[in-house]
Amino acid sequence: MRNANAAKEELKQMEENKYSEAPSKVMQQYERVFDTNTEFFTSCNPDLIEEALIQHLKEKEQVEPTINKDHYKVKFKLVTKG
Repeated sequence: MRNANAAKEELKQMEENKYSEAPSKVMQQYERVFDTNTEFFTSCNPDLIEEALIQHLKEKEQVEPTINKDHYKVKFKLVTKG
């Protein structure tokens, strides 16, 4: 029988492994095209970022995004008031 601390450590290790895995999709070289883009940079695994974005859009915004299967590209339409 495992104790609760062992289960927590195992979960923590699984989360850390997610961050260190290679990206599952093609990563294109960054090219600055316009000065008006909204941009951010991170060393986090892009799969985690994409997963969090999609989850937020579906659960919080009730939006069904279109997800590119080959690249990290998500399209969605968000309607706001004002």
